[in-house]
Amino acid sequence: MWEEISDGTNGHIVAPGRLFSAVVAGGVHPTLRKDCWKLLLRQYDFKQSVEERRRRDEQVSTAYEALKKEWKLAALSDAASDAEGLAEFLEHCA
Repeated sequence: MWEEISDGTNGHIVAPGRLFSAVVAGGVHPTLRKDCWKLLLRQYDFKQSVEERRRRDEQVSTAYEALKKEWKLAALSDAASDAEGLAEFLEHCA
């Protein structure tokens, strides 16, 4: 199926309508689902080559890891703040 919708050289999707039809009909092979969903959810552009999609995956992964690191730091900061607040409350109650 992939050969039918791509140009075969760079991996550009030349028949997006056929991709949509295959997904709706349930005809996407399990090994292609990951890439199909990235196309359908617009993480990939239909005009991107395989190499461009690979670079996009790297960018998204790097951005996700940076965001995850920020969340962890924020959670640690909140936990420290909560611990200080609890200590102040207990000190006030004593």
